[in-house]
Amino acid sequence: MNALGVAGLWLGTGLLAAALLPRLRLRRLAPIVFVVAAAGAVAVHPGDWLGPFAGSPGSVLSLGRASAGLICAVALSMALIWATAPPAEAGKIVAAAVTGAAVVIFSSATEPLVWAVAVVVAVMAVSLCWLMAQPGRATLAAARIAGVGAVVCLSVTPFWPITDKNPNAVANLLFGWLLAGALCALLALVPLGGWALASLRALRSVEASLWLVLVAPALLLAGTTLHSGMPDQSNTIIDSVLVVAGLASALWSALWACLGRSEERYVRVALADIGLAAAGIGTATSAGKSGLLLLILAQVVVAPLLLNGSQSRSRWSWVCGWLVVSGLPPSLGFWGRLLILEACVDRGTGWLLVCMATGVLLSYAAVLALRGSMSTHSKMAEERLAALPLRLVTGGLAVVALGAGLFPQGVAHLVFGQL
Repeated sequence: MNALGVAGLWLGTGLLAAALLPRLRLRRLAPIVFVVAAAGAVAVHPGDWLGPFAGSPGSVLSLGRASAGLICAVALSMALIWATAPPAEAGKIVAAAVTGAAVVIFSSATEPLVWAVAVVVAVMAVSLCWLMAQPGRATLAAARIAGVGAVVCLSVTPFWPITDKNPNAVANLLFGWLLAGALCALLALVPLGGWALASLRALRSVEASLWLVLVAPALLLAGTTLHSGMPDQSNTIIDSVLVVAGLASALWSALWACLGRSEERYVRVALADIGLAAAGIGTATSAGKSGLLLLILAQVVVAPLLLNGSQSRSRWSWVCGWLVVSGLPPSLGFWGRLLILEACVDRGTGWLLVCMATGVLLSYAAVLALRGSMSTHSKMAEERLAALPLRLVTGGLAVVALGAGLFPQGVAHLVFGQL
């Protein structure tokens, strides 16, 4: 199976489920769409994906090993999130199917135009789902800002291909600034990231996971390929913007994860890790890329444990989830942030201190969450779990999430094929 087959399988299964499950009163079975997509990603024959701007000859789509592993991981994570949430309506199933298919396409596109169109489709599907779920200023701002970022990605394609030998250096500079701004908007980085928190705190986990678990990790992984085939002028601009905006976003989110409301704490920690991962892209080092992969994996693993709140968590899974993202050794969050810290050393002492302060604040936020859960978490949360098998699955995931920190290199190699 190839990338187009995985995208078609995800889309077709989702449309079929949206048409049949509500009529059969089996909406609870909607997570099977993600399980089928994960199976398709496992069955795919991975190719060599160098990114949309590398100018790879041959097929327009080439799903790499890292992309296939990520798609499988996020699909399984989405299946657990949807299984522990109230049954989703048909419209949300369609939105998830369209978004998933678009993510597969832009995670395998070797042509800038195909990549940009897939990003636009993914953002449009998420935006429409959010607007239908919670119409208001927050979701409208999210649709507007993220939508502009996606359209900007589309607008840079006429400037390609460009090279260092291009006599029009302005094109190289404009390309770099436009793409850097688009990534800031899509990844909710400062100063364009206010839409993410405002929307995510108003949405249920089913809608929030479309961006937080599905789109954002895939964009971050795609960001690691941006250096392939780009002129040095554009690379310098993109790297500088991502480091500055990423670390600033991470520090701001980490600070408010400690000072803000407890209900928003996990979302703020997740946004901080997205900022650190973006900074990892900007460092253009192997340590930064490895840290990004581990942070992505940590958030994908803990999202089913923390994103649904008390509707799906037991005390055990709640504690394990926070330990994973706490940044305390030997968790996946610790190794990922340590590698990002190592990558920031060459950027100067100031950025190193910002990265260290962010890590300390995130660890303190996790301690606050754990302390609050010990004092207020009642056994009623465990009773709200739909069934014993689901409780066993989330408990097993919590054990796997903790154990992964003991073997970060092996786990990353299993999922992404590299570290």
